[in-house]
Amino acid sequence: MKRDRETGLTGQTTPRPISGCPKNTTARPDRYLLRLCRNSRTKPSSQLRADWILFTNVPLATRLVNYRLLNAGYLARRPVRKPLLQRRHRQARFVWARGHLNWCDGHRQQVAFSDESRFLLYRQDGRVRVLRQAHEALLDECVLPRVQAGGSGVTKYGVFYNRGKSELHLLDGNLDQYQYIRVLETKMLPFARRDFQENAVFQDDNASSHRARRVMDFLEDENVQHMDWPAMSPDLNSIENIWLEISRGLNNLDNPPTNVAELTQAGGDIWRDIPGQKLSTLVLSIPRRLRAVYCTRGGHTNTKH
Repeated sequence: MKRDRETGLTGQTTPRPISGCPKNTTARPDRYLLRLCRNSRTKPSSQLRADWILFTNVPLATRLVNYRLLNAGYLARRPVRKPLLQRRHRQARFVWARGHLNWCDGHRQQVAFSDESRFLLYRQDGRVRVLRQAHEALLDECVLPRVQAGGSGVTKYGVFYNRGKSELHLLDGNLDQYQYIRVLETKMLPFARRDFQENAVFQDDNASSHRARRVMDFLEDENVQHMDWPAMSPDLNSIENIWLEISRGLNNLDNPPTNVAELTQAGGDIWRDIPGQKLSTLVLSIPRRLRAVYCTRGGHTNTKH
């Protein structure tokens, strides 16, 4: 073999030895594994391994599947809980968001956002963690109680706008159209007319009790400006953030409620302590929520506040 006189090299390189085992798969089978993962997000690694082996005809370990997925950034995570959006829901959300993208500040500040929410004595919150040693798993203070359907609870109704909020109203059982009319007549209308005079625009969602014919007739008779609202759109309603704040406040209490009366009192105290700046911030977040729904063409969004 001829040697170069200037460099002293022979013109041929010898690969240096490397540590570790050679890869059992090439780029193409690896891409196929990622496609399997994207097509079946809930499949366990063992099932992905079986499908991968059928494609490669090479015996592969489950840990290799996990390694490939980890390198590609795929981790097992808790799924985000969102409303079920069918095609008609996505279309309605997209059209509504597009029509309100230029919603000016003055109009938004005249909207009274309303909703009801149920709070349980025994809440199941995935964010709750306990500090314990390995042998303390079954201590009473380290156990999260679980009862059927969450046990007893209360359902609260509230209204808020840019600069204020109503009193939190305790509902009697399930909300039907008759109770909803009573709530509107005794709680919502006095609050709205006191703060808005005749300029209030009332918002509620598409629950069956909200859209009953008697309710629509009542609002028309009272000359209430009733906003149309797309179904399955809690991410557009800022009051959902207030319910979330109340739930977190209940979870963070040093002495959690032990009965319905204490739960009612604690929830009302947290509602009253929500500052006006928080309400203004939620109303100011509406344009961002609208843009998020518009950009996803009516799909799910990640709006939190």
